[in-house]
Amino acid sequence: MKTTALVLTFAGFVASASTAQILEVEGRYWAPNFTGQVQVTGGAQVPDGLGVIDLKDDLGLTNKRFEDWRVSLATGPHSRLRVAYVSMDYNADQQVQRTVVFDGQTYTVGTRVVTNLSMKYWRYGWIWEFINDPLGRVHFGTIVEAKSLSIDASLAAPALSPPIAEHKKFDATLPSLGLALDVDPIPTVKIFAELSGISAGKYGHGWDGEAGLKLSLAPGLSLTGGYRYFDLEAKDDPDFAKLKNAGPFVGACIRL
Repeated sequence: MKTTALVLTFAGFVASASTAQILEVEGRYWAPNFTGQVQVTGGAQVPDGLGVIDLKDDLGLTNKRFEDWRVSLATGPHSRLRVAYVSMDYNADQQVQRTVVFDGQTYTVGTRVVTNLSMKYWRYGWIWEFINDPLGRVHFGTIVEAKSLSIDASLAAPALSPPIAEHKKFDATLPSLGLALDVDPIPTVKIFAELSGISAGKYGHGWDGEAGLKLSLAPGLSLTGGYRYFDLEAKDDPDFAKLKNAGPFVGACIRL
């Protein structure tokens, strides 16, 4: 379903493309280490130490592995349009080891808490590497993107009487800028790196970067591998969410 959605989303770009342009479809397997903290007060005064919740230590969320999909369309010798999507979903069911407060509700020590956290992350961008060395091996330029993120989080204590359930949803689409670098030491190997994001000052920031290798095995088929870093912080004092995912990935790319 994710691959189909990417291809359909990209159909508008392809419809206006000339026959000389190249379409690439890439799938990655990403195994990041996750860290995160949240504080949602619901407008209530929260005692010191109870409002900041560590998503791993307090709620039991653990590292997950994700599928990362992207479709790219070449628009010139060193430029391309790209759509990318990854769904980062977590869940846990455990007794809290300390009292915490989320959105005005108190979960005391020993309370069974069921946690669900879902992050749907889309990127729509144009990469233009307009700086090139005379040998054609080094390409450097800019990334212009729109990053769309949907976060859905819920905490529930079903064993309490009456049961407690709190739910929060956040959606945002923001512009971002970045840099991209490609180095081709030999025809079958590409070294790539990129970083893009936005800083909103007291309201937080969002950064996404990666570096790796792309190895051509046959015409139209390549393998990729590297390291990706995702850092999101959203703040609306006193509430905030800090989420990071960083770790290695491997994948395959088909050129059409």
